Amino acid sequence: MKKILSLTLAAMLLLGMLAGCGTEAEEPSAPPVESSAASGVSQTVDNTMSKENPVEGGYDITVWVGTDMVLETQGECWDEYMATFLEENDKCNSITLVPMGDAERLTGIMAGVGLPDIFFGSARDALKYYQAVDLLDLGDLFADTEWSDGFYDSAIEHVTYDGSQYAIPLISYVSIMYRNREIVEASGCELPEQYATMDEFIDTLKAVSDAGYVATQSWALGSYYGTGTIAGSDAANITVGIENNKTTIQPEQLVRTFETLMEIEQYANNMPYGEDATIESFCAGEIAFLLDGPWTEYTIQASGVDYDVILMPPYEEGGPTGGMQGWDYYYGVDSGDEERNAVIKDLLKYLGSFEAEKLWTVKVGRPTLREDVMSDPEVLQTMMCRVQALGNEGGILQMDFFHDNVFWMSVFSDVAPLVIDGTYTPEEGAQASIDAVNALYAEQG
Repeated sequence: MKKILSLTLAAMLLLGMLAGCGTEAEEPSAPPVESSAASGVSQTVDNTMSKENPVEGGYDITVWVGTDMVLETQGECWDEYMATFLEENDKCNSITLVPMGDAERLTGIMAGVGLPDIFFGSARDALKYYQAVDLLDLGDLFADTEWSDGFYDSAIEHVTYDGSQYAIPLISYVSIMYRNREIVEASGCELPEQYATMDEFIDTLKAVSDAGYVATQSWALGSYYGTGTIAGSDAANITVGIENNKTTIQPEQLVRTFETLMEIEQYANNMPYGEDATIESFCAGEIAFLLDGPWTEYTIQASGVDYDVILMPPYEEGGPTGGMQGWDYYYGVDSGDEERNAVIKDLLKYLGSFEAEKLWTVKVGRPTLREDVMSDPEVLQTMMCRVQALGNEGGILQMDFFHDNVFWMSVFSDVAPLVIDGTYTPEEGAQASIDAVNALYAEQG
């Protein structure tokens, strides 16, 4: 039989490597190369990897992934995933990756036409996906406790709906701060590994500002991200939930979040979260503390700035750290073919294995939702993973993943600027936030 060539990597150079970290630049496609991950498998540049000798009755599996997942280290991980799975699974003839932007992928899934076998997607949209398409019931995978016990308990809870599991927990992140060590030291401040309390952190912002430096960027402008990060430090006191189509969060539970936001904003400039100019300003040594996420580290490393990574501190010493947790999953689509579904499940189980998620964490530098990976000695050698592992023990979820369709924290984008400009007091901002969340529930019906 004629030798079939396939897979991955539309060769592109992503200067920031991860979303929001820079611009993309193209380079000529590479010629086909033999995979070193497994024998009997070969690859080209069309994002498909195939067996050299396909088996009769085997399946061709399609996976929708993020645009970054065929690039750089993420693409290298997928090369290894596909080569390994094709070598070990005698029912799968090929795997094709289809890189798509987040919005395009969400729209395609919700349309319900031409669906893939597996797709990567935000945990925020989990319930939407469940309601829109026939997701594969993965309860039998999670019944294998030797495999599933490696996940964080909270991760399993938030892929569970109506008594079974419908997604594989993959990427986690906790919002963090990058700290310019030179500026903080030049301001006469110590550099603790983590700040013990919120007061200690805010005192440091003041000292940096008093020394003539810009302490941080705006935590209110441009996004819910800063306010949500602060709310994470009060997570134990915020009763996230829904009752009678209204949030169970009470206004008084958000007052301290807005009070803290106002304290931080005293020492901030007006540069919004997530903007290229904001990140560039930190890389140029102009800002002491940059609020961002682990995806920005590549850009910061490349700048040569002397930095480390810290979490949002607790309000009381010894309490849980703050920050906001965002997650991503792999989902399987029920094909209606029992044998095909079995292959899809096998691939999903492999993608959620200790080996696969550890490879992702070590090679890409992004934390995952397996607790056994995030406590692995090799993983903990990197600063980002150590901090993210600690952050996974605290903080607050962006929303009640898989149990709710309302992204309640999104209301902070509109409310927070009105608190810092004096339109609202912290108490009024808290009430306005609750009113806005309830309006989202009313709109949803």
